[in-house]
Amino acid sequence: MNKLAYSFKEFCVLHNLSRTKLYDLLKHGEGPETMAIGKRHRLISIEAAKAWREKMTNKLQQGVRQI
Repeated sequence: MNKLAYSFKEFCVLHNLSRTKLYDLLKHGEGPETMAIGKRHRLISIEAAKAWREKMTNKLQQGVRQI
């Protein structure tokens, strides 16, 4: 069965980010879209991860400074 969403830990490992960096990106509106599962658990869908990578790639190509 294919995975449909990543935990924050899985997302960070796959994208070579620290959890601190992910939370910083989310705080500044630069992180991937997340979905809430219950009150305390959030996941990042495969589609949201792909959209975030494309957004960050486009910013890099346009020369926009990263956070």
